[in-house]
Amino acid sequence: MENHEEWVGLLDRTVHALEEQAVVPLSPGQVAIEGQQLCAGAMLVKEALACDGRVEDARRFRQEVASRNTDYIKEVASTIGLNSDIVQAAIIFNDSLPPEERLPGLKGFFAGLKAGIRAQTDRGPS
Repeated sequence: MENHEEWVGLLDRTVHALEEQAVVPLSPGQVAIEGQQLCAGAMLVKEALACDGRVEDARRFRQEVASRNTDYIKEVASTIGLNSDIVQAAIIFNDSLPPEERLPGLKGFFAGLKAGIRAQTDRGPS
């Protein structure tokens, strides 16, 4: 992501996409009756691809990720220039939560990231 506003927008879109799933699964994701369901790290990568105008790549990633592992998520993140530490943190946090707490916990996680990004923006360049 080039700037802070792009990051905030990406995080907002990721949370919205997670909310639209029936559940947020453990990493990397799962195939369900409702379709592919992605963990938080995978959703972050998928949304980053879509935001970059790579809609077909985002669709393909969504289809493939559930049959892969977290290394695949991090590999794609690295390929597109997404901060792999943030993706890794999203995966770890996602998998640390029980199913019923996963979405609310992740919403808090992403809100914390946005707050940190905004604080950096308010502080200006270092």
